[in-house]
Amino acid sequence: SFTGLLHEGSNADKGWLALDEVNGCAYMADVTGYYKVSFAGDVQASHSNGSRVLDVYTDRAGAHFLTESYQVRLWNGSGEPTAEGAALAVGEGDGYPLYCAAMGPTADGGQWIARSIWRASGTLQVVLRVRHLPEDAGTDRPIGPEASFYPAGASDGEGRLHLAWYESAGDHGVLKYARSLASDLTLGFGEARIIDPDACPGGGWIPAFDTPSGGRRLREYIGVAVDG
Repeated sequence: SFTGLLHEGSNADKGWLALDEVNGCAYMADVTGYYKVSFAGDVQASHSNGSRVLDVYTDRAGAHFLTESYQVRLWNGSGEPTAEGAALAVGEGDGYPLYCAAMGPTADGGQWIARSIWRASGTLQVVLRVRHLPEDAGTDRPIGPEASFYPAGASDGEGRLHLAWYESAGDHGVLKYARSLASDLTLGFGEARIIDPDACPGGGWIPAFDTPSGGRRLREYIGVAVDG
């Protein structure tokens, strides 16, 4: 069953929500700002951020919001959101295919971020950044080949990371899935599986806001949820 938390207020583009079960509240975000809402539906705090949000997760420090500039901001309902590390580079290219990204905490207290970046060849590639701020900003590790995009991910109860993404280099675009070998994400991933063999056009196709696909047309997001 579902319980409505907030029935009045903002309802704008790029909305995200993450639950803080320890403190009995939900953090929400869209282009109008950040919101902290109790499980009773009371808005406990809000802050105007003026930026699209791509993902969010919570921990003891508060809510970590990934913005469209690929800057992570931490906010706990008090004061100004604070930047976590530097904004991550995405290369030169259209911003529309970059709106799908994912992030979360690592088992050892760090942070992982899966995103697409534009390569000099004019195509996208999915990369994973694992960082332990402020000492270690991490480096990008390719997850998919060139012509890969729209990553989504979630961690399981053992701290392993489950990722999904699209690839379009072949004759048919596919949707792939892979799981990390362990909670230590630097150890890499198992062999990727194709979970949809005809997910999008092939031939290096990249989604764009006004590009007809000739068949399926991808929108801006996919998601992954893990049970256990």
